[in-house]
Amino acid sequence: SVDASWKHQENAEGTSGTVSLQNPSKDLAFLVRLRLLRGSGGPEILPAFWEDNYISLLPGEKREVAVHVRKKDVGEAKPVLAVDGFNVASTTVR
Repeated sequence: SVDASWKHQENAEGTSGTVSLQNPSKDLAFLVRLRLLRGSGGPEILPAFWEDNYISLLPGEKREVAVHVRKKDVGEAKPVLAVDGFNVASTTVR
């Protein structure tokens, strides 16, 4: 699994944030995919403008990735971060 958290702020234009990732395991975390969802279990918010995505993390590696979504694409829902990968368990972060 990958440890993930995110800090975000909403404004008139949309939601901007920074996702923090860490691989606490002794194995490579391969092709870690980041997505923003419209609420828990909701559909993916598209388009989402990611600084980077499908990331591989070496054992112990930490990484931060910026993201922005427009208000009209989010709607009334609160964005939820979804993280998964080739050999990474799926998780969501509110």
